[in-house]
Amino acid sequence: MQARSPALGGIEAKEVVKVMAIQILLPFNFTLQDEKALDFVIRMFSRVPDKEVTLYNAYTPPPVVDTTPGTVMKNMQANIRALQQRNQEKEARLKGKVEALVEAGFDRGRIQTVYQPRKRDVASDIVEVARARKCEVVVLNRKPGKVSRFFTASTHTRVIAAMDNTTVCVVS
Repeated sequence: MQARSPALGGIEAKEVVKVMAIQILLPFNFTLQDEKALDFVIRMFSRVPDKEVTLYNAYTPPPVVDTTPGTVMKNMQANIRALQQRNQEKEARLKGKVEALVEAGFDRGRIQTVYQPRKRDVASDIVEVARARKCEVVVLNRKPGKVSRFFTASTHTRVIAAMDNTTVCVVS
């Protein structure tokens, strides 16, 4: 005879459906504060058995310019190529952060990187990605200093205000 658990509504223990993995979003922009946020994710979630991490970066894409032959246009093309190269290097660096998570015990197959052009402002893009990926946790960082941020809505304040049923951690 199988015992039924009242805590599970009379369902046999073997019938319990596996809970989906906790989805963690970590916006990453290659600053010291972002490294602290990555360390926080490692410390807080490395022992959580079922988790998925998305490392996210929204970059400003280089402009698309219709260039006709000429010295000025050649210089502009060289500058645009340099920006494209820098973006490719940043994307490779973002993918390199996967190794830090793997070394801490995270499953490589459950770590994703999203490197995409900025669509609107940073806060709106973070919220959009978090919602699309159904993230339960968003880990942000706060840059120290800058009194001007006291008078404007900071990124983390706007993300917190926009997210429902989501834990938003702000690493300082």
